Amino acid sequence: MPTTTSSLAQVNAWLLEQIASENSARMRREVVAWIGRSPVRLAQVVALVLLGSRQQAQRASYPLSFAVEEQPNLGQPHVLELLGNLGRPDLHGAVIRNILRLLRFVPLAPAYEGEMFSAAFAALVGPVEIAVKSDAISVLARLVQRYPEMKSEVELTIREGLAGATPAYRARARREFGITSEI
Repeated sequence: MPTTTSSLAQVNAWLLEQIASENSARMRREVVAWIGRSPVRLAQVVALVLLGSRQQAQRASYPLSFAVEEQPNLGQPHVLELLGNLGRPDLHGAVIRNILRLLRFVPLAPAYEGEMFSAAFAALVGPVEIAVKSDAISVLARLVQRYPEMKSEVELTIREGLAGATPAYRARARREFGITSEI
């Protein structure tokens, strides 16, 4: 069960209206501006990702990842519960992508680095969208800087994914690990 300090009953009506209105860059910017530096407001967005409907989770995860990019420390208290959410079978691919995206920015802490590695590696080898795999590569790149003993396994897995990979996957592999396609 999520441990976020907010429940759906505590979510601001304006936020619910924004999330319901559309999934757009305008909505993302407005919600990120509304969150600002407020841990309470960010917790409300996290509550929608964890407890909301499939559509609410999908739409709320979009500004959540950008808010954490702007204020990385705000996301840190929610990392474990967001990682735990990744195993849900009904989870929309956009939610997975945005959770992995925000993991590129939160400060690393030993308390959840193992979970981060597991989630990113599972996304890298799993049947998910290429955008999810690309963000997984970036998360893994952060982790192997701290734990270089994992680098060879991660690089091997990325190389195995190059066969038939999209340009986005190849570009991320090259940028994060210097891996180029032999194709």
